[in-house]
Amino acid sequence: MGIIQKQAIQNTFLSYLGALLGFITVGIIFPNLLSTGENGLIKLLVSLSTLFAQISNLGSGGVITRLFPYFRNKEKKHYGFLFYPVIVSLAGFIICTILFFSFRDVIIERNIEKSKLFVDYLYYLIPLTFFTLFYLVFDAFTRSILSSVIGTFLKDFIQRIFILAVVGLYYFSFIDFQQFIALYVASICLPTLLIVIYLVRKKEWGIIPDYSFLTKTMAYEMVNISLFSILTSFSYMIISTIDSIMINDYMGLEATGIYGITFYFGAVIIIPARSIGRISSAVLADSWKNNNLEVINTIYRKSCINQLIIGSVIFSGIWVNIDNLLLMLPPEYAAGKYVIFFVGLSNLIDMATGVNGVIISTSKYYRYDGFFMLFLVIAVIFSNIIFIPLYGIAGAAMASAMALFSFNLLRYIFLYIKFKMQPFNILTIITVLVLLFSFIINTTIPSLANPFIDAFIRSIMILTIFSILVGSIWKKIR
Repeated sequence: MGIIQKQAIQNTFLSYLGALLGFITVGIIFPNLLSTGENGLIKLLVSLSTLFAQISNLGSGGVITRLFPYFRNKEKKHYGFLFYPVIVSLAGFIICTILFFSFRDVIIERNIEKSKLFVDYLYYLIPLTFFTLFYLVFDAFTRSILSSVIGTFLKDFIQRIFILAVVGLYYFSFIDFQQFIALYVASICLPTLLIVIYLVRKKEWGIIPDYSFLTKTMAYEMVNISLFSILTSFSYMIISTIDSIMINDYMGLEATGIYGITFYFGAVIIIPARSIGRISSAVLADSWKNNNLEVINTIYRKSCINQLIIGSVIFSGIWVNIDNLLLMLPPEYAAGKYVIFFVGLSNLIDMATGVNGVIISTSKYYRYDGFFMLFLVIAVIFSNIIFIPLYGIAGAAMASAMALFSFNLLRYIFLYIKFKMQPFNILTIITVLVLLFSFIINTTIPSLANPFIDAFIRSIMILTIFSILVGSIWKKIR
């Protein structure tokens, strides 16, 4: 657990430092500097390029996570293992690009009236997809060599520093909006180039394959894992991006912009879980290889309770200060109040179930996670179709929360049946009760005229409640 704790702390620190930069840009500057349509453009470009990158990936991420331990040998450049995910991803990108141009006219026709700005910048999807795709490949590889921090540093810190600089240039009118978008796209692409330089300098770059090491059994396993990883990775990105895509289709670019900005506040909650997941995947893959169920069960149990406590503190801190947060945004963003609530709730549910998905995907039962992901895709799409027309952008967030709850329940039941793993205990119940208690106490505190003082008092209240009621018990039973 030592390496997980160490790198999780480093990843969390960098992620929250990046979140602070993101809060300054996305949470404060963007809503006041850009129109809702321009914010919608940025959200849609990033969402679609991420989705296309996952399609192009063709399951390479799963192959890296699950099979790299068998190739690990730095002196021999890991037998050129990196060649396989690179060439497969490149082939996937070419296929995806051909499909993009095949359906270009349909995309333009569907968006020319309600999202014309998106049509104007449609072709930026190609470089965004390419660089996002290979960032995913190289980031998965760095995590497999137990260097998960570099990806977080480049994506959550360096990239956001560059974005902040680009925002500054636009704010002071050194560049126009067209140049702003071009430089914003360049900032998104930058981490991919830097992570390649890092791998070369660390002498981990090995792109010439050693075919003698690749047995028929291993090649068959690569293909098998790729097929199911396509399903799991694509499904994961569906849950992350389909809401923005469907909101744009139903309601237009302005609603997408409001959703994208308010979504960010709820997404802050999940940062610690991603930090733990980044490094735990490599450790769990090695543990499955050595059949060390005790280590796996320990990681599962600790990830659930630690993430639940941290997530509950952040979620309650955000929600009790929701009115203060909305005061920082233009009035039209008030429509996203319950987007923040339901996005935050869905992320809290995901955190409370720990690294269940990583455990399944790195085990011999990885195929089942593909089926669970397929269920998630169907649930998200149909719930969005139902709830967006009824409740607008809040309906999209509500749909995600309901789908994620059902999805994680299936994972929990599966792990319990197959391995008798049950990560929850009395502290889980106490944490949930304390979360509800903090909401109730918040309603008794009168609102102050100064939002900063009001936010400070409510935040101190949250920290005090959790420190006393959860912290003391956690020390006794951990």
